[in-house]
Amino acid sequence: LLSLLISDAFAAECHDYLDSPIIPSVLDSNNTCIGSFCYRIEYPINNSEAERNQIAVLMGCLDYPLASLKLGCRRNYLEWILCVCDTDFCNGDNSTAVFDLPKVQCRDDFMTSDGNTDIGKKCESNYCITWRNGQSPDAGGLTSSQDYKCQGGWDQPLEMFDIYTRTIGGTFPAGMCVSYQIADHYIDEMCSCPYNSENCTTPSLWPKTSGRPLDDRSGFIDCATPSDFGGMRKCKGHVCYIMKQKYRDEAYGCIRYDERYMDKKFTLGAHKILDYYWYFCDKGMCNANEDPGKIFSGLYQYDEPPPGNRSCKCFIEIGAITFDDEVGELKKEAINLTLILSISIPFGFVIVILSTVVGYRIYAKQWPHPFPFLLDKSRVRRRIADTPTVITVVSSKSKDK
Repeated sequence: LLSLLISDAFAAECHDYLDSPIIPSVLDSNNTCIGSFCYRIEYPINNSEAERNQIAVLMGCLDYPLASLKLGCRRNYLEWILCVCDTDFCNGDNSTAVFDLPKVQCRDDFMTSDGNTDIGKKCESNYCITWRNGQSPDAGGLTSSQDYKCQGGWDQPLEMFDIYTRTIGGTFPAGMCVSYQIADHYIDEMCSCPYNSENCTTPSLWPKTSGRPLDDRSGFIDCATPSDFGGMRKCKGHVCYIMKQKYRDEAYGCIRYDERYMDKKFTLGAHKILDYYWYFCDKGMCNANEDPGKIFSGLYQYDEPPPGNRSCKCFIEIGAITFDDEVGELKKEAINLTLILSISIPFGFVIVILSTVVGYRIYAKQWPHPFPFLLDKSRVRRRIADTPTVITVVSSKSKDK
């Protein structure tokens, strides 16, 4: 059976390579990594060049952001085997005492609030996964989307078991239901459940017509989250976060746990969740002025420039923007440079184009000059002299008639 480990600061050195009989060039058993846990994934090779029943083995190390992780070996719905252990080079051992993860039937469809949907399909995996992008009532006419799916698709190997699951909104530990706010008007709501999709949802701060219950809880802390027009505002949650992906800017916001899963909470501090770096803290506005280069530099395989080679990319300068403490809105005296530029630059282009057209038509004599007194007098005289004079001659015979 699977054993339970309460994680601590212990780190293990692990094998870190792919052992495959059809790719001999990667059989470098000297590759290692250091992490909180080692893992080993055994899966069948689906390749025309492989013999029947040949197995590839993927080994590496992982970090886990919850307080406990099940050790031992398990088999997923694809008949792959994952073993997790916590001692040096333990992932070099073959799998033993393999436990079968329960399978579940899930919805497999994507729908939007404007009626576009693809309902009725089913899929099978070990976890049903749901995601919705909630939007505040004043977010404009943007379309909300809901996604129901199984594990698979673009998922990484560790997202195919009971360790992590992936949604459109990102990767989280399996078996969690959370809402995490990514901007002042946007919240991603995601769940992964080892049971039917219909009950695998979390209450929403802005349910609108989704049918989800309203999350009207109180007692949350304030966190920094981006404004749509630059600067930051406040959101409320159980914890604040900073999230970083390679080659992308940091994201800031807050996370609310589903009250049904309060036993699954993120441990505070920095973590590497596959392709994502996360920092969690539980004090008011604690994510507002942390330097990501420093808080993530202690993680293994961290590939950002060291703190000494970068300036602090703090989210906001102290005193640059003020808040209304009761509603968490930007005060009116905070000038939004982004909004000013977005209005003034297009307006300037229009003025330049109109000036060019008017000037050309005046120069080409298609329009009269609006200020003729500014013209050179000799030029005026020349223009008058150039004007043809029409003389009408009336004959005497015509007059007599």
